[in-house]
Amino acid sequence: MTTDELLIKRRGLLSEIEDAKRKIQAIDAVLEMFPEQTASLGLTGGSLRYTGWTVAKSIHDYLTRNAGLWKTPLEIAAAIKADGVDSASRNFPTIVSTTCERLTEGGKLSKGKKDNKRAFMINEEFQTQPQ
Repeated sequence: MTTDELLIKRRGLLSEIEDAKRKIQAIDAVLEMFPEQTASLGLTGGSLRYTGWTVAKSIHDYLTRNAGLWKTPLEIAAAIKADGVDSASRNFPTIVSTTCERLTEGGKLSKGKKDNKRAFMINEEFQTQPQ
């Protein structure tokens, strides 16, 4: 195979991955309409999406899925923990807050206020899914 053929193949595979991600998000959105059934399966919010993910990647994905909305570290911590992030730390909201600050310094998040509390939102140029 030539380099050009490999690049074309790679682009095709990346497109298939993005299509699969969109389909999974659509399925998750439908499953969220049936909380009584997903709860009986031991699932929260339709899936345990963030199982095995890093805190930073989970925050990025959660805020991307809630683009345009300010979320406090407590809201983010509760949502990503309920959706599979594994942490036994009593200080998990602090871990989330510190990670959000780091992502803000890197330009991926914006910092603002929600109900007079510190809050974060994904920056528009970083609204794609985390890698």
